[in-house]
Amino acid sequence: DDVRAVIDGLDRGTIVVHGDAAGVDCAAANAARARGLRTEAHPPDYQAYQPSQRWRAPLARNVYVETCEKLIAWPAPWSKGTHDAIKKAKSAGIPVDERKPWANKTE
Repeated sequence: DDVRAVIDGLDRGTIVVHGDAAGVDCAAANAARARGLRTEAHPPDYQAYQPSQRWRAPLARNVYVETCEKLIAWPAPWSKGTHDAIKKAKSAGIPVDERKPWANKTE
């Protein structure tokens, strides 16, 4: 699949940084670990926000994007965090490889 092919094409020293969500994040992390690449999960910290503000959690954790050399993203329509990461990366001048949208929520 596209995720495995992209991960297989990464250099050996690459660190795969992801949001730890079910779907493409887990698929990319699993493919990276299978190749012996380091992975780094940044799940949203929902507990840091009051219930009415928890929608901010997936966006707040995206500050790490500005330290990446490149962002590879599979933006699903429902993924506000992914779209925010793409926007932050582009604003910071970081190359973005925007893949076809991830369509399988359960994989």
